[in-house]
Amino acid sequence: MTCAHQSFSLKVAKRMRYGRAIAAAVVGMLGMLGIGCQQQSFNPSIATSMAMPASAKDTPTTSQGSVAAAFFHDPLAKYGQWVDTADFGPCWYPSDIPASWRPYTIGRWVYNDGCGWLWMGSEKWSWATDHYGRWVFFDSYGWVWVPGKQWSPAWVAWREGDDYVGWAPLPPVNGVDDSDVSKLRTSNLPAYAFSFVPKKFLADEKVKERIEPVTRNVTLIATTRDTTRYEIIDQRVIDRGVEIAQIEQALDDPIPRYHVVDQDAGRMAQIRGEDVAVYRPQVVEPDPTQQRLPPAVVPEVNPELMTLERQRLDEYHQQSREQMLVRQAHELSSVSGEKATSDLSAAQEQERVAFEDERQREIEALRRRQLEQRERLAVRMPPQSLEQSQPSANNEATQAKHYEIPPEWQLPRELMEPPPRRPPPSRRP
Repeated sequence: MTCAHQSFSLKVAKRMRYGRAIAAAVVGMLGMLGIGCQQQSFNPSIATSMAMPASAKDTPTTSQGSVAAAFFHDPLAKYGQWVDTADFGPCWYPSDIPASWRPYTIGRWVYNDGCGWLWMGSEKWSWATDHYGRWVFFDSYGWVWVPGKQWSPAWVAWREGDDYVGWAPLPPVNGVDDSDVSKLRTSNLPAYAFSFVPKKFLADEKVKERIEPVTRNVTLIATTRDTTRYEIIDQRVIDRGVEIAQIEQALDDPIPRYHVVDQDAGRMAQIRGEDVAVYRPQVVEPDPTQQRLPPAVVPEVNPELMTLERQRLDEYHQQSREQMLVRQAHELSSVSGEKATSDLSAAQEQERVAFEDERQREIEALRRRQLEQRERLAVRMPPQSLEQSQPSANNEATQAKHYEIPPEWQLPRELMEPPPRRPPPSRRP
Protein backbone atom coordinates (compact mmCIF):
# COMPACT_ATOMS: atom_id res chain seq x y z
CA MET A 1 0.00 0.00 0.00
CA THR A 2 1.41 3.41 -0.95
CA CYS A 3 1.93 6.26 1.47
CA ALA A 4 -0.82 8.24 -0.28
CA HIS A 5 -3.31 5.41 0.14
CA GLN A 6 -2.46 5.07 3.81
CA SER A 7 -2.81 8.83 4.34
CA PHE A 8 -6.20 8.71 2.61
CA SER A 9 -7.31 5.84 4.83
CA LEU A 10 -6.37 7.72 7.96
CA LYS A 11 -8.20 10.86 6.83
CA VAL A 12 -11.35 8.87 6.00
CA ALA A 13 -11.16 7.11 9.35
CA LYS A 14 -11.04 10.44 11.15
CA ARG A 15 -13.93 11.91 9.20
CA MET A 16 -16.08 8.89 10.09
CA ARG A 17 -15.11 9.39 13.76
CA TYR A 18 -12.82 6.42 13.72
CA GLY A 19 -15.33 3.96 12.26
CA ARG A 20 -14.42 0.54 13.53
CA ALA A 21 -14.20 -1.14 10.15
CA ILE A 22 -11.77 1.34 8.55
CA ALA A 23 -9.74 1.95 11.70
CA ALA A 24 -9.41 -1.78 12.30
CA ALA A 25 -8.16 -2.29 8.76
CA VAL A 26 -5.53 0.46 9.06
CA VAL A 27 -4.42 -0.65 12.51
CA GLY A 28 -4.30 -4.27 11.47
CA MET A 29 -2.15 -3.52 8.46
CA LEU A 30 0.35 -1.48 10.48
CA GLY A 31 0.32 -4.02 13.26
CA MET A 32 1.35 -6.75 10.84
CA LEU A 33 4.38 -4.68 9.90
CA GLY A 34 5.38 -4.53 13.54
CA ILE A 35 6.16 -0.83 13.49
CA GLY A 36 6.42 1.42 16.50
CA CYS A 37 6.06 5.17 16.87
CA GLN A 38 8.82 7.71 16.88
CA GLN A 39 8.77 10.68 19.20
CA GLN A 40 7.67 13.67 17.17
CA SER A 41 6.03 16.93 18.12
CA PHE A 42 4.64 19.94 16.35
CA ASN A 43 2.01 22.61 16.37
CA PRO A 44 -1.24 22.31 14.33
CA SER A 45 -2.32 24.43 11.38
CA ILE A 46 -4.76 26.79 9.78
CA ALA A 47 -3.98 25.56 6.26
CA THR A 48 -4.61 22.15 4.73
CA SER A 49 -2.71 20.43 1.95
CA MET A 50 -2.09 16.84 0.88
CA ALA A 51 1.62 16.16 1.27
CA MET A 52 4.02 13.34 0.52
CA PRO A 53 7.68 12.83 1.44
CA ALA A 54 9.91 14.72 -0.99
CA SER A 55 13.40 13.71 -2.08
CA ALA A 56 16.10 15.84 -3.60
CA LYS A 57 16.19 13.92 -6.87
CA ASP A 58 12.42 14.30 -7.32
CA THR A 59 12.43 18.05 -6.61
CA PRO A 60 11.68 20.04 -9.78
CA THR A 61 13.72 23.17 -10.38
CA THR A 62 11.48 25.07 -12.77
CA SER A 63 10.22 27.69 -10.32
CA GLN A 64 11.78 29.98 -7.76
CA GLY A 65 10.46 27.90 -4.85
CA SER A 66 11.72 24.66 -6.35
CA VAL A 67 15.17 26.10 -6.96
CA ALA A 68 15.29 27.23 -3.34
CA ALA A 69 14.11 23.81 -2.17
CA ALA A 70 16.85 22.09 -4.15
CA PHE A 71 19.42 24.52 -2.76
CA PHE A 72 18.41 23.99 0.89
CA HIS A 73 17.47 20.32 0.66
CA ASP A 74 20.72 18.68 1.74
CA PRO A 75 21.69 21.15 4.51
CA LEU A 76 18.26 20.82 6.16
CA ALA A 77 17.56 17.12 5.55
CA LYS A 78 19.43 16.01 8.67
CA TYR A 79 17.39 18.32 10.91
CA GLY A 80 13.88 17.50 9.70
CA GLN A 81 11.66 16.12 6.96
CA TRP A 82 11.00 17.36 3.44
CA VAL A 83 7.46 16.97 2.08
CA ASP A 84 5.86 17.88 -1.24
CA THR A 85 2.74 20.02 -0.70
CA ALA A 86 -0.03 20.79 -3.16
CA ASP A 87 -0.07 24.52 -2.39
CA PHE A 88 3.62 25.39 -2.09
CA GLY A 89 5.60 22.49 -3.53
CA PRO A 90 8.59 21.12 -1.59
CA CYS A 91 8.55 22.26 2.06
CA TRP A 92 10.41 21.31 5.22
CA TYR A 93 9.60 20.94 8.91
CA PRO A 94 12.00 20.44 11.85
CA SER A 95 12.21 17.34 14.01
CA ASP A 96 12.85 16.99 17.74
CA ILE A 97 11.03 20.15 18.77
CA PRO A 98 8.50 20.63 21.59
CA ALA A 99 4.82 20.51 20.67
CA SER A 100 4.48 24.16 21.73
CA TRP A 101 7.36 25.33 19.49
CA ARG A 102 6.87 28.10 16.98
CA PRO A 103 9.34 29.93 14.71
CA TYR A 104 11.35 32.92 15.93
CA THR A 105 11.30 31.99 19.60
CA ILE A 106 14.69 30.32 20.18
CA GLY A 107 17.20 33.14 19.82
CA ARG A 108 17.32 36.92 20.21
CA TRP A 109 16.83 40.22 18.37
CA VAL A 110 19.73 42.54 17.56
CA TYR A 111 19.69 45.84 15.71
CA ASN A 112 21.70 47.00 12.72
CA ASP A 113 21.34 50.40 11.09
CA GLY A 114 21.77 48.82 7.67
CA CYS A 115 19.03 46.19 7.87
CA GLY A 116 17.00 46.90 11.02
CA TRP A 117 15.94 44.18 13.44
CA LEU A 118 17.82 40.95 12.82
CA TRP A 119 16.84 37.64 14.38
CA MET A 120 19.73 35.50 15.65
CA GLY A 121 18.26 32.02 15.87
CA SER A 122 19.86 29.42 18.13
CA GLU A 123 18.79 26.33 16.16
CA LYS A 124 21.38 24.68 13.93
CA TRP A 125 19.18 25.23 10.89
CA SER A 126 18.16 28.80 11.75
CA TRP A 127 20.65 30.37 9.31
CA ALA A 128 18.32 29.21 6.52
CA THR A 129 14.75 29.18 7.83
CA ASP A 130 14.93 32.44 9.83
CA HIS A 131 16.17 34.49 6.89
CA TYR A 132 14.83 32.85 3.72
CA GLY A 133 11.31 31.78 2.85
CA ARG A 134 8.17 31.80 4.99
CA TRP A 135 6.36 29.65 7.57
CA VAL A 136 2.83 28.25 7.39
CA PHE A 137 0.70 25.81 9.41
CA PHE A 138 -0.42 22.45 8.04
CA ASP A 139 -2.90 20.06 9.61
CA SER A 140 -0.63 17.05 9.32
CA TYR A 141 2.79 18.60 9.89
CA GLY A 142 2.43 21.70 12.07
CA TRP A 143 4.83 24.56 11.34
CA VAL A 144 6.20 24.05 7.82
CA TRP A 145 8.86 26.16 6.13
CA VAL A 146 8.31 27.23 2.50
CA PRO A 147 11.73 27.87 0.87
CA GLY A 148 12.58 31.23 -0.66
CA LYS A 149 15.50 32.94 -2.41
CA GLN A 150 15.60 36.39 -0.78
CA TRP A 151 17.65 36.89 2.39
CA SER A 152 16.19 39.17 5.05
CA PRO A 153 17.20 39.93 8.65
CA ALA A 154 13.87 38.22 9.51
CA TRP A 155 10.54 37.54 7.82
CA VAL A 156 8.01 38.41 10.52
CA ALA A 157 4.87 40.46 11.02
CA TRP A 158 5.11 43.04 13.83
CA ARG A 159 2.53 44.37 16.28
CA GLU A 160 3.09 47.17 18.78
CA GLY A 161 1.10 49.01 21.42
CA ASP A 162 0.19 49.23 25.10
CA ASP A 163 3.85 48.77 26.15
CA TYR A 164 4.08 45.47 24.27
CA VAL A 165 5.64 44.38 21.00
CA GLY A 166 4.93 41.11 19.20
CA TRP A 167 6.06 39.23 16.12
CA ALA A 168 4.84 36.24 14.10
CA PRO A 169 6.29 34.39 11.08
CA LEU A 170 5.05 35.78 7.79
CA PRO A 171 3.01 33.35 5.67
CA PRO A 172 3.86 32.68 2.02
CA VAL A 173 1.88 34.20 -0.83
CA ASN A 174 1.39 31.75 -3.66
CA GLY A 175 2.87 32.81 -6.98
CA VAL A 176 4.53 35.96 -5.61
CA ASP A 177 8.28 36.58 -5.64
CA ASP A 178 9.42 36.57 -2.01
CA SER A 179 11.59 39.62 -2.65
CA ASP A 180 8.48 41.72 -3.39
CA VAL A 181 7.92 43.24 0.05
CA SER A 182 4.81 45.08 -1.19
CA LYS A 183 2.95 41.76 -1.23
CA LEU A 184 3.51 40.77 2.38
CA ARG A 185 0.35 39.39 4.01
CA THR A 186 -0.05 40.31 7.67
CA SER A 187 -3.81 40.16 8.24
CA ASN A 188 -5.66 37.18 9.68
CA LEU A 189 -2.59 35.67 11.29
CA PRO A 190 -3.67 33.30 14.09
CA ALA A 191 -3.21 34.55 17.63
CA TYR A 192 -1.12 31.54 18.62
CA ALA A 193 1.47 32.41 15.94
CA PHE A 194 2.58 35.53 17.82
CA SER A 195 5.21 36.03 20.49
CA PHE A 196 4.71 39.10 22.71
CA VAL A 197 7.14 40.70 25.14
CA PRO A 198 7.16 44.01 27.04
CA LYS A 199 8.94 46.56 24.85
CA LYS A 200 11.89 46.89 27.19
CA PHE A 201 12.72 43.20 26.71
CA LEU A 202 12.73 43.06 22.90
CA ALA A 203 16.53 43.23 22.68
CA ASP A 204 17.08 41.06 25.77
CA GLU A 205 19.63 38.28 25.29
CA LYS A 206 17.17 35.82 26.90
CA VAL A 207 14.08 37.10 25.13
CA LYS A 208 12.53 33.61 25.08
CA GLU A 209 12.18 33.76 28.86
CA ARG A 210 10.37 37.11 28.50
CA ILE A 211 7.75 35.93 26.00
CA GLU A 212 4.24 36.17 27.40
CA PRO A 213 2.20 32.95 27.69
CA VAL A 214 0.42 32.16 24.44
CA THR A 215 -2.86 32.29 26.39
CA ARG A 216 -2.50 36.10 26.54
CA ASN A 217 -2.17 36.56 22.78
CA VAL A 218 -5.87 37.08 22.07
CA THR A 219 -5.88 39.94 24.58
CA LEU A 220 -2.61 41.47 23.41
CA ILE A 221 -3.61 41.39 19.75
CA ALA A 222 -6.68 43.45 20.63
CA THR A 223 -4.52 46.14 22.27
CA THR A 224 -1.78 46.34 19.61
CA ARG A 225 -1.64 47.41 15.97
CA ASP A 226 0.15 46.08 12.90
CA THR A 227 3.47 47.88 12.32
CA THR A 228 5.02 45.54 9.74
CA ARG A 229 7.21 47.52 7.34
CA TYR A 230 9.95 46.26 5.04
CA GLU A 231 11.98 48.25 2.54
CA ILE A 232 14.44 47.31 -0.19
CA ILE A 233 17.39 49.64 -0.69
CA ASP A 234 20.20 48.66 -3.07
CA GLN A 235 18.73 45.11 -3.24
CA ARG A 236 18.98 44.87 0.54
CA VAL A 237 15.91 44.07 2.66
CA ILE A 238 15.48 46.30 5.71
CA ASP A 239 13.16 45.36 8.59
CA ARG A 240 11.67 48.53 10.09
CA GLY A 241 8.75 46.96 11.93
CA VAL A 242 9.45 48.61 15.30
CA GLU A 243 11.19 51.93 15.85
CA ILE A 244 14.30 51.39 17.93
CA ALA A 245 13.73 54.73 19.69
CA GLN A 246 10.56 53.32 21.27
CA ILE A 247 12.43 50.29 22.60
CA GLU A 248 15.23 52.46 23.97
CA GLN A 249 12.71 54.74 25.64
CA ALA A 250 10.99 51.77 27.31
CA LEU A 251 14.35 50.32 28.33
CA ASP A 252 15.71 53.73 29.39
CA ASP A 253 19.05 52.69 27.95
CA PRO A 254 20.63 52.74 24.47
CA ILE A 255 20.55 49.50 22.46
CA PRO A 256 23.81 48.37 20.82
CA ARG A 257 24.07 48.70 17.04
CA TYR A 258 25.86 45.81 15.38
CA HIS A 259 27.52 45.63 11.97
CA VAL A 260 26.41 42.71 9.81
CA VAL A 261 29.29 40.80 8.23
CA ASP A 262 29.34 37.62 6.17
CA GLN A 263 30.60 34.23 7.26
CA ASP A 264 31.30 31.43 4.81
CA ALA A 265 29.68 28.47 6.56
CA GLY A 266 26.12 27.38 7.16
CA ARG A 267 25.85 27.91 10.89
CA MET A 268 24.07 30.10 13.42
CA ALA A 269 24.73 33.83 13.49
CA GLN A 270 27.43 34.88 15.94
CA ILE A 271 28.28 38.14 17.70
CA ARG A 272 31.95 39.04 17.35
CA GLY A 273 32.60 42.26 19.20
CA GLU A 274 30.59 44.90 17.35
CA ASP A 275 29.83 42.58 14.43
CA VAL A 276 27.14 39.98 13.77
CA ALA A 277 28.47 37.30 11.45
CA VAL A 278 25.72 35.73 9.33
CA TYR A 279 25.68 33.20 6.51
CA ARG A 280 23.62 34.53 3.60
CA PRO A 281 24.48 32.65 0.42
CA GLN A 282 22.98 33.50 -2.94
CA VAL A 283 20.31 30.89 -3.64
CA VAL A 284 20.93 29.33 -7.06
CA GLU A 285 20.08 26.05 -8.71
CA PRO A 286 22.52 23.38 -7.50
CA ASP A 287 25.10 22.01 -9.89
CA PRO A 288 23.77 18.59 -11.03
CA THR A 289 27.33 17.28 -11.30
CA GLN A 290 28.05 18.06 -7.66
CA GLN A 291 27.92 15.10 -5.29
CA ARG A 292 24.87 15.20 -3.02
CA LEU A 293 24.71 14.29 0.60
CA PRO A 294 23.21 10.87 1.37
CA PRO A 295 19.53 10.93 2.34
CA ALA A 296 18.78 11.49 5.99
CA VAL A 297 18.45 8.28 7.98
CA VAL A 298 15.10 7.76 9.69
CA PRO A 299 15.93 6.88 13.31
CA GLU A 300 14.64 3.77 15.03
CA VAL A 301 11.17 4.19 16.47
CA ASN A 302 10.87 4.33 20.23
CA PRO A 303 7.41 4.21 21.86
CA GLU A 304 8.96 4.98 25.25
CA LEU A 305 10.21 8.35 23.97
CA MET A 306 6.82 9.02 22.42
CA THR A 307 5.14 8.35 25.76
CA LEU A 308 7.58 10.73 27.43
CA GLU A 309 6.81 13.43 24.86
CA ARG A 310 3.08 13.16 25.57
CA GLN A 311 3.74 13.33 29.30
CA ARG A 312 5.81 16.48 28.81
CA LEU A 313 3.05 18.01 26.71
CA ASP A 314 0.45 17.28 29.40
CA GLU A 315 2.73 18.75 32.08
CA TYR A 316 3.27 21.86 29.95
CA HIS A 317 -0.49 22.29 29.53
CA GLN A 318 -1.13 21.83 33.24
CA GLN A 319 1.55 24.35 34.19
CA SER A 320 0.26 26.85 31.61
CA ARG A 321 -3.29 26.53 32.86
CA GLU A 322 -2.24 27.03 36.48
CA GLN A 323 -0.18 30.10 35.62
CA MET A 324 -3.05 31.54 33.60
CA LEU A 325 -5.58 31.08 36.41
CA VAL A 326 -3.25 32.60 39.01
CA ARG A 327 -2.59 35.61 36.79
CA GLN A 328 -6.27 36.08 36.02
CA ALA A 329 -7.20 35.96 39.71
CA HIS A 330 -4.57 38.61 40.44
CA GLU A 331 -5.87 40.80 37.58
CA LEU A 332 -9.46 40.57 38.85
CA SER A 333 -8.43 41.50 42.36
CA SER A 334 -6.69 44.65 41.12
CA VAL A 335 -9.67 46.21 39.29
CA SER A 336 -12.74 47.92 40.66
CA GLY A 337 -16.06 48.90 39.19
CA GLU A 338 -18.72 46.73 37.64
CA LYS A 339 -17.92 47.58 34.00
CA ALA A 340 -14.17 47.16 34.38
CA THR A 341 -14.68 43.82 36.13
CA SER A 342 -17.15 42.68 33.46
CA ASP A 343 -14.83 43.64 30.58
CA LEU A 344 -11.87 41.94 32.22
CA SER A 345 -13.89 38.80 32.91
CA ALA A 346 -14.93 38.63 29.25
CA ALA A 347 -11.33 39.01 28.09
CA GLN A 348 -10.20 36.32 30.51
CA GLU A 349 -12.89 33.97 29.26
CA GLN A 350 -11.53 34.47 25.72
CA GLU A 351 -8.08 33.54 26.99
CA ARG A 352 -9.40 30.35 28.59
CA VAL A 353 -11.21 29.35 25.40
CA ALA A 354 -8.07 30.06 23.36
CA PHE A 355 -6.03 27.95 25.77
CA GLU A 356 -8.37 24.96 25.40
CA ASP A 357 -8.30 25.30 21.61
CA GLU A 358 -4.51 25.43 21.60
CA ARG A 359 -4.28 22.43 23.95
CA GLN A 360 -6.51 20.32 21.72
CA ARG A 361 -4.58 21.39 18.60
CA GLU A 362 -1.25 20.42 20.12
CA ILE A 363 -2.52 17.03 21.35
CA GLU A 364 -4.06 16.28 17.97
CA ALA A 365 -0.95 17.51 16.17
CA LEU A 366 1.29 15.23 18.21
CA ARG A 367 -0.92 12.24 17.49
CA ARG A 368 -1.11 12.94 13.76
CA ARG A 369 2.64 13.42 13.42
CA GLN A 370 3.20 10.06 15.09
CA LEU A 371 0.71 8.35 12.79
CA GLU A 372 2.33 9.99 9.76
CA GLN A 373 5.71 8.73 10.91
CA ARG A 374 4.26 5.23 11.17
CA GLU A 375 3.10 5.44 7.58
CA ARG A 376 6.47 6.60 6.30
CA LEU A 377 8.28 3.83 8.10
CA ALA A 378 5.75 1.28 6.87
CA VAL A 379 6.36 2.29 3.25
CA ARG A 380 10.13 2.11 3.60
CA MET A 381 10.18 -1.30 5.29
CA PRO A 382 10.29 -4.38 3.03
CA PRO A 383 7.27 -6.68 3.19
CA GLN A 384 7.50 -9.36 5.84
CA SER A 385 5.48 -12.46 6.49
CA LEU A 386 3.77 -12.93 9.81
CA GLU A 387 6.29 -15.59 10.71
CA GLN A 388 9.21 -13.31 9.88
CA SER A 389 7.75 -10.39 11.81
CA GLN A 390 7.47 -12.39 15.03
CA PRO A 391 10.47 -11.76 17.31
CA SER A 392 12.70 -14.63 18.11
CA ALA A 393 12.61 -15.77 21.73
CA ASN A 394 16.40 -15.82 21.72
CA ASN A 395 16.85 -12.40 20.14
CA GLU A 396 16.42 -9.67 22.73
CA ALA A 397 17.31 -6.92 20.24
CA THR A 398 14.52 -8.03 17.91
CA GLN A 399 12.06 -8.16 20.78
CA ALA A 400 12.98 -4.60 21.77
CA LYS A 401 12.06 -3.33 18.28
CA HIS A 402 8.76 -5.18 17.89
CA TYR A 403 5.69 -3.35 19.11
CA GLU A 404 1.97 -3.79 18.72
CA ILE A 405 -0.47 -0.99 17.91
CA PRO A 406 -2.91 -0.93 20.82
CA PRO A 407 -6.65 -0.16 20.63
CA GLU A 408 -6.04 3.34 22.01
CA TRP A 409 -5.34 4.57 18.48
CA GLN A 410 -9.02 3.99 17.64
CA LEU A 411 -10.34 6.13 20.50
CA PRO A 412 -11.36 9.80 20.28
CA ARG A 413 -8.37 12.12 20.37
CA GLU A 414 -8.97 13.33 23.93
CA LEU A 415 -8.57 9.75 25.15
CA MET A 416 -5.61 8.81 22.99
CA GLU A 417 -2.38 7.85 24.67
CA PRO A 418 0.85 6.66 23.04
CA PRO A 419 1.02 2.87 22.69
CA PRO A 420 2.84 1.00 25.46
CA ARG A 421 5.65 -1.40 24.79
CA ARG A 422 4.48 -4.83 23.78
CA PRO A 423 5.35 -7.50 26.40
CA PRO A 424 7.86 -10.09 25.16
CA PRO A 425 6.35 -13.39 24.01
CA SER A 426 6.38 -16.26 26.43
CA ARG A 427 9.18 -18.75 25.99
CA ARG A 428 8.28 -22.23 25.05
CA PRO A 429 9.88 -25.04 27.05
